[in-house]
Amino acid sequence: KKSLIPELEKILAQKGVEKPNIALYTVSMKKNGVLMDLAKEPGYKKFVRRILYEPESEKWPMFQGICHVCGKTGKVLSNPAYPEGSMLCMYNVDKLGFMPGLSDDPEMVVRAHAVCPECKEKLRLGLNFIERHLQVQIGKAGKLNAFLIPKVLGVDLTQKHLERLADAMKGAFDIVKAYKSLEDFDRRMKEISDMFREQGLPMSAYSINILFGRRESSHFAFQYLIQDVPVTRLIEIASKAVEISNEAKEFIMGNWEISLNSVYDIFPLRVSQRDVEWKPFVEFLNAMLSGTLLPWEDIVARAVLFARICRYGAEAGYTVKAPLKNADVFMCEGIFKYNLLFILLREIGVVEAMPGTADFSVPDAKLEQFLSKQGYTEPQRSLFLLGFLVGKIGAAQYDKGDERKSILNKVNFEGMSAERVKHLANYVIEGLRNYRLLNHYNEAIYSCMKAMLDRNIEKMQNPVDNTFYLLSGYSYATLQKISGGEKEDE
Repeated sequence: KKSLIPELEKILAQKGVEKPNIALYTVSMKKNGVLMDLAKEPGYKKFVRRILYEPESEKWPMFQGICHVCGKTGKVLSNPAYPEGSMLCMYNVDKLGFMPGLSDDPEMVVRAHAVCPECKEKLRLGLNFIERHLQVQIGKAGKLNAFLIPKVLGVDLTQKHLERLADAMKGAFDIVKAYKSLEDFDRRMKEISDMFREQGLPMSAYSINILFGRRESSHFAFQYLIQDVPVTRLIEIASKAVEISNEAKEFIMGNWEISLNSVYDIFPLRVSQRDVEWKPFVEFLNAMLSGTLLPWEDIVARAVLFARICRYGAEAGYTVKAPLKNADVFMCEGIFKYNLLFILLREIGVVEAMPGTADFSVPDAKLEQFLSKQGYTEPQRSLFLLGFLVGKIGAAQYDKGDERKSILNKVNFEGMSAERVKHLANYVIEGLRNYRLLNHYNEAIYSCMKAMLDRNIEKMQNPVDNTFYLLSGYSYATLQKISGGEKEDE
């Protein structure tokens, strides 16, 4: 049927086959002069069903037992023979180490995993549906593959309702994965709400299991499973992310999307010859989606690693790919997004709010507003302002032809000790003088920074944290310069 060809092309495209030449055939035969399609005959359907769902042989006979899926007593398969490379292969019974009595005898194998023909049919139909409608990918470089497995209790769904529900659940995940603008988010949210409303149950009745992994030639490469994610949690995260990225435009003009795709692109993961080290990112996702606490230091370390990769062109061995000509801008955008990400994680209960207050107000209302929104403590504010002034000097150096901005050589991207921070502060005041930047505004910023730095220097015991807050200020100043927002501060 011609209607099947687009679906087949979609499946083949997911497997990396572009522009396939597809032709579909069926077998027909004449009986008593009447042409009939073999595929429509009851006997043929019975034969196919037996091959697919009742693979019985002399080696692998059926037994009388209890199905491990439905719990009913009846005939069960000793060898389920699930499709190779599918997620059902996690139930394959081909490892002696997992067999009762360490035996591959069919009677022992059926004790490890028994499934009745009816449940096997349902599992395969469910597998086909999920692979066709609920497969998603996160990121651009070294994409992370996942399957969304819907969960709704107490409802009998028709095929039509199931397809509509799948669209709604995938849509809910997609707006967390990526969104273009506030208007795009609002439009998609209305579509998703309408689709759920059609099902007759509140959105809180639905949840998703997210299985990370991919098909291999003969097995399924399992990576991670996030269980029972309420659809309402996805909506909450997406709503907060859109709100925060929209507010960020008040400080720096630009597209500050903090979706899963956007975060993945600035979240360095190690790459080997065979695979990507997915674990740090999927554990981060698990914390976001389940609402469990995530160590603040882990994300800060990831942000500083991202900056180091951009500064020194160390993309080899990592998923992050910084553009050669605009690596500095890419770094600044990424660090700014990490600042926004921390707001999001705090507001959805994944990281704890920073302790402490600041007695000093920054002599720039807009900058003070940003630091207050970030919840920065006094030591963090002083580091941010020091980095902010580094950004001012870097911009002047760039204007004079120093595209690498030699001021950044004074920043240790491995981590800045308190002693090195003090040396940098002394170097910055000289740099401001040398580049004729010691105007009233920058002098006021420096005085505020130095006062906070002097009384908090003993608290700056984490070198990686120090580098992060320095680079946050540097990124803010650089992006402000690029967007033209620095005019008002003069």
